[in-house]
Formats: sequence, structure tokens, C-alpha cells
Amino acid sequence: MRGPDGHFVCKPDLFDEEAGLVVEYDGEEHRPIRRHASDAGRHERCRDVGLEYCMVTGPDMSDRGGVVARLRSARARAPFTPVEQRRWFVAQDDEESVDDYLDRREAMASELWEQRGIWIPSW
Repeated sequence: MRGPDGHFVCKPDLFDEEAGLVVEYDGEEHRPIRRHASDAGRHERCRDVGLEYCMVTGPDMSDRGGVVARLRSARARAPFTPVEQRRWFVAQDDEESVDDYLDRREAMASELWEQRGIWIPSW
């Protein structure tokens, strides 16, 4: 996702392009202060270009109905901005599928384990 001048805004976990809705999953790995600060910056950058932002956390996942209600509420708040009026766009180089990302993450985790003995848990 890029802003009008091409600056990086975010690479959302889920994105509803029609609505202009960014959905992020924030699990336990988001609690360290630097990661939390980075997340806050991403949230602000999304709002700055007119995107609605919705966060789902690990504990939320045990309440499926609550997550669905939160997503529906966020979509209802989303701007549905016409393409010609949007202050954001999806850049070609930002379009990596979730499967591609997971494959890349798995390969990097395997490499870290083999070369440095660092274990990265799967999610």
C-alpha cells in the first residue's frame, strides 16, 4: 500500500480494497515495545491516507462471533472512497500472496536455524 506520492504506508495482513479497510492480526509477537511502536506508526499512516483500520488480537480468536462483529463494524465505518479520490494505491511490488509470504518466512526460518541455531516458531 502506498500513499499519493508513492511513500510506503503498510502491507496489511488482510485488505478490503473496495471498502478501504486494513485488517491486522496482532499476536504475542507484537508486544515488545519496538514492534508495538511500529504497529502504532502503521495505524497512523493508514488513517493519514483515509483507510479504516481494524485490529484483531490473539485472545480475540477464541470469540469468533466477536471477531465477525468487529470486522463488520469496521467495514461499516470504512470510507468506500471512489478510485479517483483515493489517497492510497496498491503498488505491484506490494502484492505478495499470503502463501508466498509464508513460504518465504518458512525458508528464512529454516536458514536461521541451520546457520545460526535460531529457532523461529511457526504461527
